[in-house]
Amino acid sequence: MNMFGYPALPRGRRLILWLIPLALLQGVLAGLRWPQLYTVSHLVIDYHFGFGKRGVTGTILAMIAPPPYGYVPLACVCFGVFALWLAVLACVAWRPVRTDTGAAAAVVLFLLSVSFASLVNTAGRGEHFGLALALPCLLMPAAAGWLGVRAALAVIAVLIQESNLPIAVALIGFDAWAALRADNRRWPVLQAVAMILPAVVVTAWLGQTKTACDSGAAQAYFQHLVGDFPFQMATAATLCRDAAFNRRGSAMFLWGIPTNAAIVPVTLAVCLPATVFNLVLTARALRFNWIGLAAAVVVTLAPLALLAVAVDGMRFASLVQCASLLVLLSALRRFGVPVGGSLPAGLRNPGVLAALAALQLGCVLPLTDTQPMLRFPFLPLIDRVIEIAAGRAAFVVVPDF
Repeated sequence: MNMFGYPALPRGRRLILWLIPLALLQGVLAGLRWPQLYTVSHLVIDYHFGFGKRGVTGTILAMIAPPPYGYVPLACVCFGVFALWLAVLACVAWRPVRTDTGAAAAVVLFLLSVSFASLVNTAGRGEHFGLALALPCLLMPAAAGWLGVRAALAVIAVLIQESNLPIAVALIGFDAWAALRADNRRWPVLQAVAMILPAVVVTAWLGQTKTACDSGAAQAYFQHLVGDFPFQMATAATLCRDAAFNRRGSAMFLWGIPTNAAIVPVTLAVCLPATVFNLVLTARALRFNWIGLAAAVVVTLAPLALLAVAVDGMRFASLVQCASLLVLLSALRRFGVPVGGSLPAGLRNPGVLAALAALQLGCVLPLTDTQPMLRFPFLPLIDRVIEIAAGRAAFVVVPDF
């Protein structure tokens, strides 16, 4: 106990801080691959066939550099977007992890996790653009004028990919509420809901809009935009699918195949312990504000809604741990670190934290490229580096899909 009667911060806080760069290195190496053709093909989609889904990146890309685009430049865009949101995450987390042991532990657990390895493996997907747009909102002041900026970023996020509604937009809405509530502004819930409402409406509209339904014309057009790899028509096919079609596809190819459906509960079993850990810390950071805690739970679990219209079970189920960490960081930044820290006494046992870390580090699941994530000591990766150095293997590996 300290002089004010509150529990003292746990010992070993500095050690946890030193573990963060090591956990980051482990997490990056665990999932790092060259982006799939499915991923880079998404980047070149534009509005040639009409205003609809996922045309923002291709339109902006054409403004910056004319097609055709090579695989390596597009792969660099994918890695660049991943590096961008990771850099903003570091800015968001910097103050909380330096002052709160719970936040530092939560960051370490995330970097060791299946959730982070999956994000590394899918660099350049829509959620990366969404995170790159949502995370700066956590650095914005609570002034009402910034609500318009947040609303615009939320709309752009869903125009890039509509799946960003339960990922990026939900986080933007929670942080707007937290900023307004912490600043003692009136009606924070109504203002936060009004702020994300345009993105909700745009997402609903996109869900019913079909473009590029002539598959032959779409294949020919998008193929001429890329130079040295086959455009994946599966990406353009999503432009001509409405919500009902996606629900049928999820029911058939995810939930209708036992081996695919099983990956969802397995992923949740791996991710939920750390997710609950983060939510416990969030409750303390919110000073047990029950409206805020209910919103935190909803935002954390929101990515699971994508499993009703998508087939990437592990990818979306693992996002709950990422969402819970971002909610925690938002709460700590907006409300400040509670006296005594966010880590309750019952979780300050080093054995509990070590067990959670061991679970994150020891679990290996198939990633989006169907390969299991790498773990220390990274022997397959070391072998690959040796083969490249000896000239027996190519440095750039273009995935088959």
